[in-house]
Amino acid sequence: MERLALRVTVHFIRFGLSANQVTLISLFLGLSGCFWMAFGGYWGRLFGLFLLTGWQVLDDVDGHVARTMKTSSKLGEFLDDCGANIMYGSVFLALGVGLALTPEPSLAGVSGLVGIDTQSRVMIVAFGALAALSTALRSLIALRYSIITRSSHSNNEQTRTRSKLKNLRNLYIWTHQNFLEFPGFFVPGLVLASVFGLTSWLLLMYTVLWCLDTVFAFVLHARNLAALDARTNSNSNGESRP
Repeated sequence: MERLALRVTVHFIRFGLSANQVTLISLFLGLSGCFWMAFGGYWGRLFGLFLLTGWQVLDDVDGHVARTMKTSSKLGEFLDDCGANIMYGSVFLALGVGLALTPEPSLAGVSGLVGIDTQSRVMIVAFGALAALSTALRSLIALRYSIITRSSHSNNEQTRTRSKLKNLRNLYIWTHQNFLEFPGFFVPGLVLASVFGLTSWLLLMYTVLWCLDTVFAFVLHARNLAALDARTNSNSNGESRP
């Protein structure tokens, strides 16, 4: 995927497109893919996944363009981050709506019902909405944590605190990058699930994983901040002694 992004970058630079323009094009492509996944039926879902792969490639291209042309900016960072967050939520919501409008046989198994009725359709949309909400909350938690620990002093303390849980943290990061983020196994797994009619089960799995990931991130960040407060209070008490 990275090699393909580098090759595409050359053509975008040749046509004089800026990194921000590439970001907006990628977002349009990704949202178009979500539309097809939601309302295009079975073949529309596969076509939407193709467009989603295009968004994934261009999501790397905009960074390459910015670095090559030395046009990195705060606006570009904002557009890139917001675009990714919009896409994560849109994909899961589109999957839920698409499976409700064009159900798979596996949907009956997910719902625990014999047939696919209105309750099953509503439930699969709820799964997609819950997964989308979880991605938004996860992003909000990470944003607030980064704001609170923005100072250099806080970052140093943050590193010390995290080192105590290094193995667990590394396992968590590897799992998050490879199973929850788009550059990992998400898109290939979604393609295979769509081909074999198991998208309903995949959506259920990702709903559970994103909910757990959000809770785990909240607990981990809260633990780090509590340790930081304890260290800060300890240093303050030490300095106040005669």
